[in-house]
Amino acid sequence: MKDMEDSLEGDQEVAVNQRKSTTPRTRDGRLRTRLRRLQAIAESDQPGGDQVSRAIRALRTLSDDGGRNLAHIKVRSNFVTRRAQAAGEMSDRRPPEGLRPPVLELISPRGIAQQLELVALFVAQCSSPHLRDRRVSALGLNLEPTDANEVSWIDVIVPHAENTARAAYAANRRDSRLRQVKRALDTLTFKNLVNLPNAGSARGKYDDFQLLDEGGPRLFGDPLVYRVPKMDEAVMNVPIDFFFQGWVYVLTKSEVALYLMLRHLSGLPTADGNFSPVSIFGDDRLRRYGVGKDAYKGWWMLQLAGLIEVEVDPARRSNGTVVGFDPADPPSPHVFHLQDAGLGRPSAAAVKAALATALDHEPIGVARVSTRETGPFSMQFRRRLR
Repeated sequence: MKDMEDSLEGDQEVAVNQRKSTTPRTRDGRLRTRLRRLQAIAESDQPGGDQVSRAIRALRTLSDDGGRNLAHIKVRSNFVTRRAQAAGEMSDRRPPEGLRPPVLELISPRGIAQQLELVALFVAQCSSPHLRDRRVSALGLNLEPTDANEVSWIDVIVPHAENTARAAYAANRRDSRLRQVKRALDTLTFKNLVNLPNAGSARGKYDDFQLLDEGGPRLFGDPLVYRVPKMDEAVMNVPIDFFFQGWVYVLTKSEVALYLMLRHLSGLPTADGNFSPVSIFGDDRLRRYGVGKDAYKGWWMLQLAGLIEVEVDPARRSNGTVVGFDPADPPSPHVFHLQDAGLGRPSAAAVKAALATALDHEPIGVARVSTRETGPFSMQFRRRLR
């Protein structure tokens, strides 16, 4: 699986007419294809607005009805890290064997399983009607609405499919969303992230599905039923604006995986609300997170969209090579600064602007070299890539 292909082309669902794209597979062609698909889900002249805006309103409604007003969604570390770190030497050409973290296992050219998993965590913490000892016994949403005022699962997902004339009919759009939710639940069940209590039923197979621990398969024993994380658990905080501004819908799955890796590396903010800058060498990126080089190189979009700032070694040229390269003294890895203020911007507009900038031949894969003092940064995972 090529992570970069996902990060450039976006998450494509099967279009109604099943036509193959004729867009050239050049860099600009891939960016234009992604821009066109983003416009399809984030622009509309229909009553009620575009798909992203409608999904965001549905999430806000669930949060308001739940009355919890959370600032963050807590995601267990094992969603983005390996349960057991890979051993031995490795490289991007020889990635470590073994099961990858769920956030990567849910990356595929088609499907919304990663998106649905993250939205389900939001629903479980913001609006789940039945919580006992932090255990989520019911998520409280039907697959599709039964009345005009009900929020259902097909209302809180955004399929990344291009509109066609046939898809203009509301019934077709509804049926397509329902099929995609069911496919995503099949994937989540296969990955031990969801349990289908009615799997053997002729009807209602997907009704009342049960969310399992987001860390996925355990090293031994059966998967755990999902519980809202406790204060002493290893988690990362994902700001609520990641959902309320639609970033969960408009970033590609590889970009989501990279962004969550950087959040996990950054830990909790300091007293002034800022994050310590972080860096990671290639072997730890693979050993701990399983994130390949192609997905890692997608940081340029997160930077252009305003979610991070990136510093690179001044010795690096624009094509990534290094002036005076010495194998005994490799260049420093990129340094990343989370910019949570960027999450407060409407995501679709920010990503469209980033794509437009890239199409205007903004250098891709090259960070702005900062000369300001950044102070010490976390080098907990800093080991040399061999």
